[in-house]
Amino acid sequence: MLVPNLVGDIVSDNGATRPAVLGLAVGGNIGDQHAMFEPIHGSAPKHAGKDKANPLAAILAMQMMLDWLGKRNSDERLQRASGKS
Repeated sequence: MLVPNLVGDIVSDNGATRPAVLGLAVGGNIGDQHAMFEPIHGSAPKHAGKDKANPLAAILAMQMMLDWLGKRNSDERLQRASGKS
């Protein structure tokens, strides 16, 4: 979905709270020169320190970043690392 930043923040936060999606949603803020990729999730202090965190959203954010960097810089190694080539 391509939307302005403010709308994107609202849509991504609301979408990440849907059942079975929390901890799996990924967001990318992509500008003309820079980009930022992040997992989208809420706070879960009751799970802190219990080794229950799901790292999949962070891994998927890294995949998006590698794909963007690979395409932007025409770097086949980064595109291969993203698993999308």
